[in-house]
Amino acid sequence: FARQPMSRDGMSTDVLVMPWRGPFNWRGVIVTGLQPGITSEALESFRAPLGRLTDRLAVALEIESESGRLQSLNNVVSRLVEFSRALMPCLDEPAPLVSITREVARLVGADSAALWRLEQASSMIRMAASYGLRSAEFLPLPVGQGLAGTVAATGSLLAIEDAPADPM
Repeated sequence: FARQPMSRDGMSTDVLVMPWRGPFNWRGVIVTGLQPGITSEALESFRAPLGRLTDRLAVALEIESESGRLQSLNNVVSRLVEFSRALMPCLDEPAPLVSITREVARLVGADSAALWRLEQASSMIRMAASYGLRSAEFLPLPVGQGLAGTVAATGSLLAIEDAPADPM
C-alpha cells in the first residue's frame, strides 16, 4: 500500500495506490480515495481480504475474457458453416466460379471479389471469375504487379478498404 497526495481541481486528496497481481497474469493498479485519519497500519489488516477479493476479480476477468473469445470463435464457425452450405448449390450453377466468388465476397463482407488463376509458365495471372466488379474484363497481370499480382508474388493477405482507390 502506498499513500499518495493527489491534486485535483486545486484540492488536495489522499489516495491509496496498490499494485495488483492476480491469477492468470492479470495485473493492474488499484487507486482509491482515503478518508482522513486512516493510517497505513489500519489498512494493513485489510491486505488478506483484499487479496482474496482481487483473486476473485482476476477469475471474473478471465471468465469474461474467455467468454468473449468463445463468442468470437462461435461467430467464425457459424459464418464458415453458412459459407459451406452456400457453396454446395454453387457447384450446380452454370458458372460455379462466379457463384463461389460471390460467396467468398459475402463471407468476408466485401462488395466485390475476384478469383485469379496463376499461369506459372508465363508468370502471369488471369481473372477466372469476379463478383461485383464494375468491369468483368481485366487484362492479365504479371506476377507482382497490382493488388492481385502482389498477392500472387508474396502469398500475403491484403485487406484494403477501397481497392479501386488504392495506388498499388
